[in-house]
Amino acid sequence: MKMLEFKKGDSCWIYMSGHEGKLTKGKVLEVLDLFEHGYTHLNYLIEIETGIDTMLEVRHGFTMSDNPEGPIGLWRK
Repeated sequence: MKMLEFKKGDSCWIYMSGHEGKLTKGKVLEVLDLFEHGYTHLNYLIEIETGIDTMLEVRHGFTMSDNPEGPIGLWRK
């Protein structure tokens, strides 16, 4: 498995419920270094535009892809 690393401003794609298995585009707003709080990997604050409002999520590289076709990092070899 390979965890991807992103920079602030990078585009990313994630799975969201209700999107029929398609990846949803997001943008990395901030790279969160939470190692001092016991996390063993970088986390990312992601902005996702929806038809209603902007949504924010915190994700890590195992649950994100760097392209719209995937695969998500968790399943990447």
